[in-house]
Amino acid sequence: MAKVGDIREVADRAFHYHKGGVVYALKMTSDELEGLRWNQYMGIEAARPIAASKIISKMAVPAEYEINPYAGRGNGYLARMNLGLLAALASRGH
Repeated sequence: MAKVGDIREVADRAFHYHKGGVVYALKMTSDELEGLRWNQYMGIEAARPIAASKIISKMAVPAEYEINPYAGRGNGYLARMNLGLLAALASRGH
């Protein structure tokens, strides 16, 4: 039970002191991509663990960063969304 308490302390500390977010860039093989699926609420979701060695870069997102989800929804945006990984995951129907 001591280990569970340690995990709770780490989680509580992260929740209370972390401001902003983090975006990770991963380099994955085609086989590893099979473990990803589209989640309409979260975006890309991993169905199985991803090794930390797959992380090739990360970027901190400041707490004050704001995005307008309704901006940039023109034809160019739609064309980009219909290409690549997001479209492939969404089309698999997971």
